[in-house]
Amino acid sequence: MLPEKFIFIAFALNIFGQLLYMRSILKGHAKPNLVSWGIWMLAPFLGFFFQIQAGAGLSSLPIFMAGFGPLCVV
Repeated sequence: MLPEKFIFIAFALNIFGQLLYMRSILKGHAKPNLVSWGIWMLAPFLGFFFQIQAGAGLSSLPIFMAGFGPLCVV
């Protein structure tokens, strides 16, 4: 099993990538399809909700971030 430090590294890389993409949107270089991003947001949030209901702890953070990035884009 991987140490918990890898969760935080994945969290930081995800945030960095999403910030770069949002900057590209604001500059007008990228034009996201909101329907696609909405679907990409919904599925991880459902998974995160069910993991929390099952008692998962810190290991559910990457699933949350997989939905939070698209939420910021939408």
